[in-house]
Amino acid sequence: MEIKKVRFAYRKVINQKTDSLFEKYIFTTTQQAYLKCEPQFNLERKPLSFVDLLRLNPKAAELHTLLSHSVVEMMNQLQNNIYYIPDVLGSSHLKFEAYNLDIVNANIADSSKHAIGITFITPILTLVYMDLNKYVISYNNPIDNQCQTLTFRNSEDLSIIFASW
Repeated sequence: MEIKKVRFAYRKVINQKTDSLFEKYIFTTTQQAYLKCEPQFNLERKPLSFVDLLRLNPKAAELHTLLSHSVVEMMNQLQNNIYYIPDVLGSSHLKFEAYNLDIVNANIADSSKHAIGITFITPILTLVYMDLNKYVISYNNPIDNQCQTLTFRNSEDLSIIFASW
């Protein structure tokens, strides 16, 4: 068996239209953090979109990190599970080892424009099988051509970001 190693990234964008309680907490917490931190970078005190603010003050890119710090405890509650990617049996989830939070959009004058992106990054996994609809992976290296596997469906927000074989 040819062993392939892969790492996945799953991106979730959270905005005002979310239904999930967890996502509502992320939305509200990051929005409050943005309103608190944005004046440090908006020296003209004009209501600007995040993109406009970055154009005027490139140091505003620090807001990504500042907002990320505001949700650390909430992200810890996930216990490294990407609940958006369940296995086909519904009994387990793809695991992540890191995440990146970024501001998709924000505007202090219009809270409906606030949107946050979270990219979950998995550990390096063994790819056992893949087709257009599903991936079969293992967290372990095969021993004597045997390993426990997890099967999950492909998703448009899921990408292989590292591969080796």
